[in-house]
Amino acid sequence: QFALYPNPSSANLNIISDREIGAWQIEDWTGKCVLKGKESNHSTTISIDKLASGQYTLKVDNQTKIFLKY
Repeated sequence: QFALYPNPSSANLNIISDREIGAWQIEDWTGKCVLKGKESNHSTTISIDKLASGQYTLKVDNQTKIFLKY
């Protein structure tokens, strides 16, 4: 399980997980990967300020959550 906040966001997205995050990726509404990374911690902050405004999907370890960038 993981949580992300704030949602919606304009600059940074925080991820907190009950275990190591591992690989993550952000996809736009077409399914195109626009950001990806790998973390060895239980929490991280991702800068999303360069993304266009819209709806995105964050995938972490076979789980997905939708967030809005404004």
